[in-house]
Amino acid sequence: MTGNERQQHELMATLGLGDFETWEQCAERQAKMARRFRNADRQRPVNWIWERCEPDACACTLCKDGCWFASRHHRYQMITEAHRLFNTQTDDLHFVSVAHPKWELAVGNLARANITAARQWLYRRFKRLDTTVVAVGGFEASMNVDLGGTSTWAGHVHLVVAGSDKPSLKKALQIEKHYRSRPYSRPVDVRDVDNLGRRLGYSLKRIARRRVAYIDGQGRQNRNQANLAASEQREFDNWLLGLSVGDRTILIGCRSHGGQLRLVNGHAG
Repeated sequence: MTGNERQQHELMATLGLGDFETWEQCAERQAKMARRFRNADRQRPVNWIWERCEPDACACTLCKDGCWFASRHHRYQMITEAHRLFNTQTDDLHFVSVAHPKWELAVGNLARANITAARQWLYRRFKRLDTTVVAVGGFEASMNVDLGGTSTWAGHVHLVVAGSDKPSLKKALQIEKHYRSRPYSRPVDVRDVDNLGRRLGYSLKRIARRRVAYIDGQGRQNRNQANLAASEQREFDNWLLGLSVGDRTILIGCRSHGGQLRLVNGHAG
């Protein structure tokens, strides 16, 4: 581990992320991703040559969100900057998760995910509040498998939010009932932030999971988590390799200037 990487890990550990990925882990995951494309005889995206990606060389806007080195650099910047920014806020912090049924996509259609529409939906909902908020997080996708075995890409947004109380956030983000056609749906979750660093890390993560539905002993639906199947992982990686670094990041009430997060006037998004 180099001096620069060791310094980064020490800082992330102080923020509660002692398991933040190493450069070696990124290199292994990068090579594994390339093998998945080769083993399936699939041509990798023409605008991405993974052999040229290195820990420092990928710290630029020219690389893709699917590159493990580039995404790690972006996550490191956003987590440390957001942690600093939120420590200047006197308001209570909340961890918000939204999974709107409109953001679901059939298998094979993940590339059609409309992150801009999800971001605009959040802007409109937060404008309903009597106060302005600051939020940092991102858009992600997981593979949901329902009780009948049908698989669907589910779009999610995870955010750390300052500037509003829990009841107001739940009311502003409430999803209309006609969008919730399936039982056991919990599309909006708002909870207190117990560990700011870990919540930011979760909100900005790059890994997707398979979430398989089952009915527990009390008759409630829960989901077991597992790794994506190889074909699902290729689709997920291909989606990220079509996005620039930071395309999935959602910033409200603040903006990134030269890698630093700054509040905007009036905290408007």
